[in-house]
Amino acid sequence: MVEKEKVRTNEHYRIFYSTELKQYILGYDTGTVCNEMYFRISEEEYGFSKTDIEHLDRIAYACSIFGTASSRYICSQKKECNRTDEQQMLAEILITEINASAEQKYK
Repeated sequence: MVEKEKVRTNEHYRIFYSTELKQYILGYDTGTVCNEMYFRISEEEYGFSKTDIEHLDRIAYACSIFGTASSRYICSQKKECNRTDEQQMLAEILITEINASAEQKYK
């Protein structure tokens, strides 16, 4: 289940806690259909959403620039961006979790 989701529409990203991965995540919308890329962030960085949003915006920007080369990169919705079986497995877990949370919101 996705928890603590916050969306920065103008900056093209959202942050949330993944209960499946037990990890804070930054999901960056690349602007192409079905391609959100997922990156690890710390709990402290998640907290910047309340204390230093510009710092969090810079983290998101860096993730968008480095993409799959970022040390924070987990996986992408787009299969071609997932170079390993582990990344593809993580993508399937995250996408399933995100979809389930979206369904819960609208029930």
